Amino acid sequence: MLGSGRSSGAGVVDGVTTEVVRAGRDVRLDVLRGLAVVLMVVDHVAGMVLALGGGVGLMWLRVSVTRLSLPLFMLVAGVLWCRRARGLTWRRWFELVAVGAVVSTLLPFAGLPAPDLLLVLALVAPLARFVLRWPVEAAVVGVVQAVNLPVAWEAYQPGYVVLWLALGVLVAERGGVPLWVDRLRPAGLLAGVGRRPLAWYLGHVVVVVLVGQALVDG
Repeated sequence: MLGSGRSSGAGVVDGVTTEVVRAGRDVRLDVLRGLAVVLMVVDHVAGMVLALGGGVGLMWLRVSVTRLSLPLFMLVAGVLWCRRARGLTWRRWFELVAVGAVVSTLLPFAGLPAPDLLLVLALVAPLARFVLRWPVEAAVVGVVQAVNLPVAWEAYQPGYVVLWLALGVLVAERGGVPLWVDRLRPAGLLAGVGRRPLAWYLGHVVVVVLVGQALVDG
């Protein structure tokens, strides 16, 4: 498991070169989280268009490329849980609940399912100790819940979220995120989004809903 953020040598922080650790942040994680948010934006836009009866060809996008958004987002969260040796802080949990509640209220207006992913993450957050201590067992429990005991909603199953959080913990325990991630293009833009994921997430949902309502009214 990676450490708590203490320097382990010249030019190295928690086994990561300072080239990718800037201002106390691992840029690679910001890039991956930013990519996840961008994929979520594309997914929601495609979902809105489909809900309005157009862009049938976009269905392939929603069942393939944009499905990577949740795994990426939760993998990063799992890595961060492992590095910090704890789950969400209370402040972050309340932020997730607040933003998730607003987004879950707005999504149906764009023809998208609720509750939102952020609320599902807040729901499973109390399982952090279990996920951190027994990630393999947590992943198995997550799959069993999602496949055999699904919750009656169209949104992501809690077990699916737990599965990817657990895999994120395993990634962190086994060396972390590859160093080449921060060289992805456009890494700078993605990292900027990844540093403020909740703001970008909430903002894009508001825009999607407003545009969708304007198209319906027009």
